[in-house]
Amino acid sequence: MEMTALDSLLLLQLTVARLGEKELLGWWNTDIVYKLGGADFLNRLVGSTFAPLAAGEAVLMAARMKEEQGLAAIPGESAYTLFCPEPRLRSELTHRFRHFKTYPDDVPAEIREILDSERQWKAPDLFARLGANPKPSFQGTSFGREVSVHKAWTELEKARALAATLSPEDKGSYVMPYYQSGDAS
Repeated sequence: MEMTALDSLLLLQLTVARLGEKELLGWWNTDIVYKLGGADFLNRLVGSTFAPLAAGEAVLMAARMKEEQGLAAIPGESAYTLFCPEPRLRSELTHRFRHFKTYPDDVPAEIREILDSERQWKAPDLFARLGANPKPSFQGTSFGREVSVHKAWTELEKARALAATLSPEDKGSYVMPYYQSGDAS
């Protein structure tokens, strides 16, 4: 996958991960990116250059852990989510984030902005950052929201479709969007 697409996908993940922190929608029990939460501690621990990246990595891990719990309940092994994408993509995203930690000057401005602990984000502002993606076709299941994806969609389009099912009305309860690879039409 090309770097700009990977960066866009990381930005999408980080935006949703920020939405899930305690101060906003409370989907995971973290406040690591907020100045009054863990960000100040990380800044003192690793310095102002690396603290935002450490916080970003932590909030992504919290979101991934939440989704891994949900995925464990789904029969079969072909379900994928925003934070637990297909293995090849997951590896590429991990390598790209590792690159940013090694070369922090390469971090795109949009990702810096999402991880800025001085910025007091509000949920509507972060939802606006996700873009005006049309709600995909999905059905509610006992596992979350199963999204219908098309075989022709790129990985970024699949991720945007998953994120488009999330809503401010989900406050306090993460309804996991997912798709099954065998269901692509």
